[in-house]
Amino acid sequence: MGTPSAADGGPAVPAPPTAPRRPTPPPLLDQVVATALDPAYLLRASTPRPPGGRSRRAAVGFVALLVAGVLVGITIGLQRQGLADVAQTRARLVTEVTGRTEAVNQVALSVDRQRQQVTAQRDAALAADRQGRAATEALAAAQAAAGELPVTGAGVTVRLTDAPAVPAQPTPSATGATRVPLVRDRQTRVLDRDVQDVVNALWSSGAQAIAVNGIRLSSSTPIRSAGSTILVDFKPVSSPYLVDAVGNPQTLLAGFANSAEAQRFSVYSQVYGLSLSLLRRDRLTLAGAAPVALRVATPLPTPGAPS
Repeated sequence: MGTPSAADGGPAVPAPPTAPRRPTPPPLLDQVVATALDPAYLLRASTPRPPGGRSRRAAVGFVALLVAGVLVGITIGLQRQGLADVAQTRARLVTEVTGRTEAVNQVALSVDRQRQQVTAQRDAALAADRQGRAATEALAAAQAAAGELPVTGAGVTVRLTDAPAVPAQPTPSATGATRVPLVRDRQTRVLDRDVQDVVNALWSSGAQAIAVNGIRLSSSTPIRSAGSTILVDFKPVSSPYLVDAVGNPQTLLAGFANSAEAQRFSVYSQVYGLSLSLLRRDRLTLAGAAPVALRVATPLPTPGAPS
């Protein structure tokens, strides 16, 4: 038996319904590319922009860069002005110190001249009789012992020198140029106690008179420091430090070379770069030391007189 159809004259039978086909999903890569932009950004990108927006942003950026440049220029100008003020202040202080030092030196020369005049008048007055001449001789012996009289003779010179300075971090100067300052730390400097040790070693070796950078030493002459500056009799001295000693050169050379101070400074020379040299001198002339101001004086007892 066959199925009746419309061609056979029988009633028409409807065909069964066909199921709807599912759409084929796009490839994964195409989907990722299509949905890469967030919906909010997509909406923003599709929104029409007002005319002139890009030019406005460019103008704002230019103004911001201009303001930043002005601020940087002002900062650099203030820094240079500050460096210039520091340089001017330092130059003014150096000029003032130089002027004051020259004035002090002039006063010291005037005092020396007046002291010489007083000494000449005193010697002339004491030379009138035998007792006065004896007093002059005793006074001269006391002045020689105190180091107030000039001394000339053979001796040695000890030269002490700081270690070479090392360059520090570059810093801008007042003119804007870069300068590299040289610095030394405390270990690479000759200290006041180093000069004291050398002087004491020379005294122990038989020195009759000693001067440091031309400043004569007496029993009451201080050697100390003020900051990084060494003061001898309250006068500043700087490297190289020349310690002149009058005495027998052979005795002084041998005594100082074998002293503990010389051995210690030899180690300092090797470790820290300090320099020490010992020279024999056939002729040295040391000026007299400044006279000591007497605060308390009592007459010496007369020989043979009851106490």
